[in-house]
Amino acid sequence: MKILKVSFKNLNSLTGEWEIDFTHPAYANDGLFAITGPTGAGKSTLLDSICLALYGSTPRLGRITQSGNEILARGTGECLAEVTFETQAGRYRCCWSQRRARRHPDGAWQSPTHEIVHADTGELIDSTLRGVIEQVESKTGMDFDRFTRSMLLAQGGFAAFLQAKPDERAPILEQITGTAIYSQISMHVHEIRAQHRGNLEKIQSELGALQLLSDEEELQLTDSLARNEAEDSELRRQFETAQAAIAWLEMLTKFESDLNRLGAQQTALQERVIAFEPDRQRLLLAEQALEFDGNHAALEALRIQLHSESANAAQQQEALPKLTQAVEDAAIALNGATLQLAAAKVELQKQGPLLQQVSALDLRIQEKESPIAAANKTLAAAMQGQLDAQRQLKSRQQESLLALETQRSVCERWNNLHLLIGSADGKKFRNFAQGLTFERMVALANLQLRKLTDRYLLFHDSTQPLELQVVDSYQADQVRSTRNLSGGESFLVSLALALGLSHMASRNVRVDSLFLDEGFGTLDEDTLQMALDTLSSLQQEGKLIGVISHIAALKEQIRTQIQVEPQTEGRSALIGPGCRLL
Repeated sequence: MKILKVSFKNLNSLTGEWEIDFTHPAYANDGLFAITGPTGAGKSTLLDSICLALYGSTPRLGRITQSGNEILARGTGECLAEVTFETQAGRYRCCWSQRRARRHPDGAWQSPTHEIVHADTGELIDSTLRGVIEQVESKTGMDFDRFTRSMLLAQGGFAAFLQAKPDERAPILEQITGTAIYSQISMHVHEIRAQHRGNLEKIQSELGALQLLSDEEELQLTDSLARNEAEDSELRRQFETAQAAIAWLEMLTKFESDLNRLGAQQTALQERVIAFEPDRQRLLLAEQALEFDGNHAALEALRIQLHSESANAAQQQEALPKLTQAVEDAAIALNGATLQLAAAKVELQKQGPLLQQVSALDLRIQEKESPIAAANKTLAAAMQGQLDAQRQLKSRQQESLLALETQRSVCERWNNLHLLIGSADGKKFRNFAQGLTFERMVALANLQLRKLTDRYLLFHDSTQPLELQVVDSYQADQVRSTRNLSGGESFLVSLALALGLSHMASRNVRVDSLFLDEGFGTLDEDTLQMALDTLSSLQQEGKLIGVISHIAALKEQIRTQIQVEPQTEGRSALIGPGCRLL
């Protein structure tokens, strides 16, 4: 990736709209340029504008949003950052901007706008905040963190790393290499492992709280329920038998009552027939006398009376066989019922003592059956409830056992992962990852160091985490501590490390523009010249290198410069090749 042109408006102390064209011949011819100016003039604002145009973020302020913008120049109402860059995929132009309401310095912040277009055709590719960043990452092959470590080299940070004590190097290296993510992963693994262990303990506790019956107790309960049901069935059969007997007794009582009534009627009729016999005889005598006596009138009245009574008696006589037959039929039925009752009593007597009581950069059986049946039903319901509860508990137990095995498997995986990288403070994985990162970075730094000088070789002892030594071939391959290097030597080593990190962060992406931050303040004249010669040698690889420094000596050593000169009221101006105020 190569930066071709940068434009920005009202960023920090650089008010107005500025443009820097890095395709100017001065940059192409020299390959090395300096961004100079006093502290606070706005040198780093140039790098901020590049990051802002590409990613909507800056290394110093992070993401710029509607909720706050600290990069806008004071007294202005809008700001802008635009960069034209080239990659193997083509040439693109990215523009980020934000303004206040009505572009008034006191207006409310509006949402930022962001877009990316084809630089040659002007064709819009995307104009959404998230979409533009994704397009930039796709075109450049670098996200914001990799970009800042590949093109905005923290050479000064490596100088501090080389001079730091061993126990102070981890946070410095974490900052300049971005390995903080590994600390977070380590702590996350620790937290997840703790959560899964807590879930395992919870399932084990739930299993322990399930009070199941033993197999023997469950079998006994099942047998008791079966016996209870059998007894209840027998009691029900006995009760039904008793009910049938009671029905027979009631029928027998009715038959006896009917028989007694019919007998009484028969007796009454017989008595009336017997009583009427003398009157009939008198009637016959009267009729005979009538034939010989002439007093027909008196005798006729008597004859009519007697004849009427005789007819009534004759009717009853006829006042009698039917009634006798009915009595005989009732007697037969009563006799049959009596026999059936006797048989029922015999059967009832076989059922037990209870039924024997049933009688005709006695309905008491009903009273006795009710409480017994109720007790049996209550007992059966209780036993059935226990068995139902047992089945439910068994089902829950099976589910919990399955969950327990699953959770044990999960816990085992997280325990193994925790054993490898997990820790409460994140050190375990961070130190491991930093060791790998450091080894890779040292290997890449040695490749860069060979291009800079044939004297030094970096050596990393894997038994000493983050410890770095230098092999000096000019002193019979003597191993020297990095804390014993001169200013120029420290610069070369830290530059090599920065270039190694740049190569590692950019992966397979070619980086053709580099910006180095401050790091020249401790160099003497000879060492400074050696450092500049080293940087100039990188031009052979086609790289454009910008050195940011406030050291005055750079003005004499680097011909191509972008000077950031303070103006009045805290504002600054840019002077240099390709720089102009639009």
